[in-house]
Amino acid sequence: MYDHFLGNFMYRQINNLAPVTIIPEIQYDRDIHTYNTRNANQAYTQFYRKSAVANSFVNKGTVYWLSIPEDIRQSQSIKQFNRFHRNHIFTTL
Repeated sequence: MYDHFLGNFMYRQINNLAPVTIIPEIQYDRDIHTYNTRNANQAYTQFYRKSAVANSFVNKGTVYWLSIPEDIRQSQSIKQFNRFHRNHIFTTL
């Protein structure tokens, strides 16, 4: 259930559907370097030495967002995202 709410929250944050933006703008690998890699369109996740930062909501949300298949992440509406995301969660259990 936590995964579903976290995915829903991240979808709303990234697509500017949330009433308040908690997560700062997510950087993509293409913003970090100019190399044309297969992960250029992936969100950049930074390595943290301290567990307090690594376990933060922002970091966990970004890491979880990357674990969702890209076709689900690019859903056209929140309703469509929720349906596909819920199916994805139940099929990966």
